[in-house]
Amino acid sequence: MINRDNRRKRGGLVVFQKNSSFRGVLNFKEPLLIEGQFEGEISGEDYLEIGQSAQVKAHIVGSHVAVYGLVEGNIYAKDKVEL
Repeated sequence: MINRDNRRKRGGLVVFQKNSSFRGVLNFKEPLLIEGQFEGEISGEDYLEIGQSAQVKAHIVGSHVAVYGLVEGNIYAKDKVEL
């Protein structure tokens, strides 16, 4: 899970709450936490966490991807993938 000290060093955190759902192409440059539902493509340059309540169907590309929820699709990370 996201370490609060690391989050502060990186300048914040974008959160999609568990009651949200969206579909499409998502690009991000800041740390991102998804707790809701997403379908499509996710691409980013920073930390991505798929939270415990998340349901994601996507092709995912990031630097560091941590998965605690449900993911259906391919995950590519430059640095690290946590399952």
